[in-house]
Amino acid sequence: MFGLLTAFRHEVPLAIACLLLASGLLYSYYPAFWAIPTMMLSDAAAAATFGLINSIGQLGGFAGNYAIGLLNDRTYSLAASFAFIALVYVAAGGLILSLGVRDPAGVFQRSNWLESHPSLGDVSIYHSLDPSRVTGNLSVIR
Repeated sequence: MFGLLTAFRHEVPLAIACLLLASGLLYSYYPAFWAIPTMMLSDAAAAATFGLINSIGQLGGFAGNYAIGLLNDRTYSLAASFAFIALVYVAAGGLILSLGVRDPAGVFQRSNWLESHPSLGDVSIYHSLDPSRVTGNLSVIR
């Protein structure tokens, strides 16, 4: 949305709509983003990763202000600043997509646990992320 803002910079209502949508989309990814370290790492490593993520975020909050100010001073326009913000978001999204999460739903861990607890009913889960291969009565699991 910040990228579209540069295209609509002369049309105020569309520019405001792009800012509102960009702000909403900015906060919508937080729950999924903060779940990534716990999916991939152990508890201790995930805690250290949270600290690293916050440290890099604080560094970006410090350096980002100077970068935006420099772009505003050089171009005498906000368009370059918003284009820079859009570029940073695209780069961050690319980094997230490049992560290799092998079992995002935790199917392997849950299936081994469920098969070792016969009191939960008829549960037979194949080791696959394909939902058509899951069989059994999963309604007893709360």
